[in-house]
Amino acid sequence: MAFDPKLIQAARSLGSELSGRAWLSSVGIGEEDGHPVLVLYLSKPLQAKAIKALPRQWQQLPVKVQLLGKLTPAGA
Repeated sequence: MAFDPKLIQAARSLGSELSGRAWLSSVGIGEEDGHPVLVLYLSKPLQAKAIKALPRQWQQLPVKVQLLGKLTPAGA
């Protein structure tokens, strides 16, 4: 899947905005109903109040939240 440079920049910008948050694993680009979305991958669950405080849109793109859990690199 090829991504538009504006989409990549939006994901990087959102990642920079949320950088340093202990619960953020990464920001990715996904697709929903054939349209691009930004995905916030969480390393741990957040309370509903905290999730509601996250952006629903970023640079005119919808933002989705997905619990990923803790990642460990292969071979580590």
